[in-house]
Amino acid sequence: MKSINLVSRRFRFFIIVAFFFSVISSSKQEAHSGEKGSVSPVINDPKKDTLLSPEMELNRLNGLIAKDNRNADNLYNRGWLYEKMNNPIRAEKDYSAAIEINREHSDALYNRGLIYLKRKRYDLAIKDFSEVIRVKPGSADALCNRGNAYLAKGKSKNALQDFTSAIKIAPQDPDLYYNRALIYLSLGKKTKALGDMREAARLGNESAKEYLGTAENRL
Repeated sequence: MKSINLVSRRFRFFIIVAFFFSVISSSKQEAHSGEKGSVSPVINDPKKDTLLSPEMELNRLNGLIAKDNRNADNLYNRGWLYEKMNNPIRAEKDYSAAIEINREHSDALYNRGLIYLKRKRYDLAIKDFSEVIRVKPGSADALCNRGNAYLAKGKSKNALQDFTSAIKIAPQDPDLYYNRALIYLSLGKKTKALGDMREAARLGNESAKEYLGTAENRL
């Protein structure tokens, strides 16, 4: 059977980020290598047609933070920017600083949790996603990622509970059915796995379509 990966969810953005520095992309991108793409920030001034570079936006945020280093949103935004600039260490530092100021900053908790997940620091990822779920009980994405972390630790039952809870919140999300199907497969529950794979494919998950269409993977 070919190797298949769980789908992780996108990074959160915070609305006060000032400018794009990349082309706007959909928040529901096709999964590549088992992971969602990040969401672009929102331009505050719709009349502004000049896009700042990452370096210019970083300088702007550095100036704001130099004037007030207790503004959690500015720290979060800089962390988000570092993440887009492929600097997860600095991103994690800024997310942590934002959380120190505002313990319920769900976006910072979410993004830091995703960094922990990528770095295989699963206990820390579970802790952050659990905090997001506490603050925002309707966060299907946080449930999805906590489920991924549980599964990576070998806790299939916990993961199954999280994906099932996420599906109740977001029943039209194909990735959730796909991930739950993989857990059912790992538990030997082929009938339930097939049902979820078919639903994921119906809703547009390309990995599920490929899986169902490959003869060696037919259930």
